[in-house]
Amino acid sequence: FIYCMSYSEAGGGVLAALAAIHDGRTSKAQRDAASKFCDDFRATGFRSVEVALELSSPSMPDHARHFGLQSIIAIIDHHWNALSPPDKQMMMNTSMNLIRSGCRADGTDVKFVKEMVARIVVEIAAREWPQQWPNLHIDLLQAAQTTVTSCQLTILVFSALAELVLKPTVSGRIFLPERRRLEIRTGLETVLPEVNPFLISCLQSSSQHVVSSAFQCITSYADWCSLANIVGGRVLSSLAAALVSPQHFESACEPLQRICSRKPTTTDLKYDSEINAVWASAISITSTLVKSTPFPEQKHLVKIAIELLSVLSKSHRQRLSEGPTTLRNSYLSLLGDLLKFDDSEIGIAILSVWTPLIKDSMVVASADANTSTSAPISPLSAAARSIIPVDQRAAILQELLVIVIERLIATRIPAHSSADDIEDDENELQRVYQKYRTALLDLVKVIAVEASLVSLRLVGHHVVRLLNVKPNDHLNVAGYASSQSTAVVELQSACTLLAAVLDCSPFRSGSTADASITEMLQYLVASILSTNVVDPHMLLRQAHVLILFHEMLSKTPQALRAVVEKLLWINGFIPPHHENFDVVRGDTIAHQRKAIYSLMVLSKKPHCAAVLLEWFDELSQVMHSLCSTRPMHAPLLLECLVTICNALSSTVSRVDYVTQLARRDSVELVGMDIAQFVEMFGIRESTILQVDLDFAIAHRDQRRRVCAIINTLQSVFRGLAIPEGDTEAQKLLWSTVSVLLPKILTLVSHIHNLMSSTLFSKASPAAQAILDPWIQGGDRLAEQLYSNNPEHKIATEQVRNQL
Repeated sequence: FIYCMSYSEAGGGVLAALAAIHDGRTSKAQRDAASKFCDDFRATGFRSVEVALELSSPSMPDHARHFGLQSIIAIIDHHWNALSPPDKQMMMNTSMNLIRSGCRADGTDVKFVKEMVARIVVEIAAREWPQQWPNLHIDLLQAAQTTVTSCQLTILVFSALAELVLKPTVSGRIFLPERRRLEIRTGLETVLPEVNPFLISCLQSSSQHVVSSAFQCITSYADWCSLANIVGGRVLSSLAAALVSPQHFESACEPLQRICSRKPTTTDLKYDSEINAVWASAISITSTLVKSTPFPEQKHLVKIAIELLSVLSKSHRQRLSEGPTTLRNSYLSLLGDLLKFDDSEIGIAILSVWTPLIKDSMVVASADANTSTSAPISPLSAAARSIIPVDQRAAILQELLVIVIERLIATRIPAHSSADDIEDDENELQRVYQKYRTALLDLVKVIAVEASLVSLRLVGHHVVRLLNVKPNDHLNVAGYASSQSTAVVELQSACTLLAAVLDCSPFRSGSTADASITEMLQYLVASILSTNVVDPHMLLRQAHVLILFHEMLSKTPQALRAVVEKLLWINGFIPPHHENFDVVRGDTIAHQRKAIYSLMVLSKKPHCAAVLLEWFDELSQVMHSLCSTRPMHAPLLLECLVTICNALSSTVSRVDYVTQLARRDSVELVGMDIAQFVEMFGIRESTILQVDLDFAIAHRDQRRRVCAIINTLQSVFRGLAIPEGDTEAQKLLWSTVSVLLPKILTLVSHIHNLMSSTLFSKASPAAQAILDPWIQGGDRLAEQLYSNNPEHKIATEQVRNQL
């Protein structure tokens, strides 16, 4: 039926069908009939082109223009190969006419209309250009001179052609074989000397749409276009000029990043000159952004600027080093200012520039110091050396270290404004915060390898300063996630910094040939020890800091003893002749446990353990007395003693000490019969398992004491070190184990029997809660005791069955 219609009838029918489709009052049957009419119209192929052109004219409604342009694209997609050469030529001419006059002169066309007009040209070019359509670029450049809209359409065509070169990674893009993409790339490389001046002129257009399209077009070929075309067309210098314009800064950054990330294969003075222009513009605009009064988009724009600086630093550092001295100094000053910028994400980005810069220049410094080294110096390292001059290096590193230390100590997670923010953003804030701290620490480690003494002095100064903050100076800072005082949080960061510095190679061995470093270490230990700290949080930090100097402490027994006394003082021990310890102590379990864990760390340091053995008897008495007053901590305290005991040269002496501990602490457990043991839980055995909860609660202290004994025995046997082949020591230990093992197995088995019986399932949840923890503790101890059996065949089946 459509084939029999005249053009005017067909056009009128399509318009009526489109009107019915877009009318909400149309019935389903009418809408289906209208859709079928439109599909049938498209199916007529090339016959529909004139009607489609009429429908796409600027005077038509937008929905009619969309359908008309869509119909033309469908003809190219599905019927192009069936067209005769004259028809193909007619379609080429038609597409160019659409570029010239297919849009409204006032520029009010909607975006999709412009994109579809440009796509018609691109669809034909993807099949025919450049072989069968050699003058396409000339026609486009001429059409661009007619109207602003035609100019924008021309740019859109060139952008789309440039995107055809790359293999499509998103749906909707035209897919071309590799050979065809290469042909289009060659064609574009050939015409770019004429196209680039046009694009550069468009950057000066008064139409923001044209300017944006020009930036996008340059971006589309920035990854693969030859640098000869980019330099010859003055693309880099034009983008550098646009970079300093606040209006065009963001648009210019993306193509610059892509172009500057590419490394030239040959030396080109003109290219070097343009890269220097980009350096100057990037440094200038970034400095302006950083020093400006804060505005809403400031952080976003600074991040973009740093990304460009990072690309330049990675690929073109050498050109900066060969450029003007004032430009290099401005760059270093800018990097310092950016490091002070109060934003973690910006900090992470700028540290990614600083760290390789310092590392590369260190490579050169070490190569210069060792003249016998024959390894070649890379151009990147030479560039880093030139950017950071040797005569200024020490001062720059010290200033950089001061900034990094202050940032790391002062940086905390910002508070959330609402509960919803906490739920949505807490993980992301934590991730960024930790990444920033890690990046800061990495830079400190890099600097500390070279500037050891300065790093130790600066970090140590902060630690001593923060330790001298008095409790009444501890201000709870609103607006930060931590509920601890400012000084405690800052001191924790300073301790982390000190650990990072001491972990560097000059300190790692515990001794250094540099007398000044040794003197500084001794000075810091003395300064930290002399600080009169009374707050429990701060006291723990003071002990942690001193433990970092464990190699130095092992050489100064009195200092080591002072540290141990501070840790024991938190748990209630008052050293004799120490009036300054007579203050109110923190009595929270957390403080006490942290102090004991710190003591454990010291005990595991071989040099410190050897010194602690010299006053082991006195230390044992102190810890045993603390076990009586702090039974909950007895296992950890005794494990510390066993750890120190492992420094004894005689294995038999170690075992003898451990067996004395085990026998002394297990007296109550070994002498307890089943009835007494069960009574602690308030259990009444009958046909139904009954637990007297009131009676069980009344005997809670007894249960805790027995539980502490079990935990203590686990700690004692877990911490002992016996060589595998020392059978004499193993048999001596087994003599104690053989006394304890049957009793433990009997008691644990009895609880197992009660809990595994059907009666236990009828017990109340409160009764189950009382019994359940004992199974795990007893099982672990029985397994620990069994593992110390030197003759693995003894009671193997019996023990395993009971476990």
